[in-house]
Amino acid sequence: MTRLPFFDHHTSFEAAEAEIRHAVSDCNCNLMRDTARILALESLGCDVFAVSLVDELAWERIVPDGGADTGPRFLNTSFATVGSRSRGFVECVLLKWPNVIFQSVYLDYYWLPDSVAWLQKGYMANNAGVIDNLIKMKEIGILARGFDVVLPVNTALVQCLEPLVKKLRANFAVHFISGDTEAIRPHHLAVQADSLIPPHVMSGVYCKNQQRQIDDMLGIKGSAAARALTILKRLVSGRTLARTPDLQDVRFLRLTPLPSDPLYIGPILCR
Repeated sequence: MTRLPFFDHHTSFEAAEAEIRHAVSDCNCNLMRDTARILALESLGCDVFAVSLVDELAWERIVPDGGADTGPRFLNTSFATVGSRSRGFVECVLLKWPNVIFQSVYLDYYWLPDSVAWLQKGYMANNAGVIDNLIKMKEIGILARGFDVVLPVNTALVQCLEPLVKKLRANFAVHFISGDTEAIRPHHLAVQADSLIPPHVMSGVYCKNQQRQIDDMLGIKGSAAARALTILKRLVSGRTLARTPDLQDVRFLRLTPLPSDPLYIGPILCR
């Protein structure tokens, strides 16, 4: 998500969100919406560091002097970027936040087209570079003990994960977060934070299309659903599925340390 630093001075989320509403225009509603969502998350007691690949022209329309000073808690890059020195995502994180250890990582969970072709060019670009970057974050020690990583799931994304099943299982314990938005909320801090913004404000002020919601965008459905369900079962092979609801209702994957990992602190309960 994108973060605008201009609203950090408020002591309450309600005051900041009210000011953000009045600053919304046709050219900045996405940036303002993300900022409101981030500040809502911080109102729950989180220190949030945001990453997004934002068009620089969008910044020029919002920052009057044309500058790109997005504040100390926003990084303009992509989770899927891989490379060495200063070019890769992890290298950019280390340069921007050299002393930050991340407890939770939430990958974007609203806009996720159910298209393998689209995902391979965007969210899962560079041969699913996002997964390699998450593994690298763990290996170099910038994920905290008991970390959790939450990423959205639909049929196309699961298909993209098929070649990575062994790699994921070798590096993470894989859990499911399932059900509709109401069922997911207790298990997903960012979804809890979003509930602080009234739905009519999210759609009417921040231009959030009602069709781009968790219940519509995520889940296992369509002609390739059977194959995707098989891949999900492989991700948790050897684990009991007794507590797992219908796999078609899976909306997010939660990655945590393996029991053999020094970062492991105990089991978690996911719906």
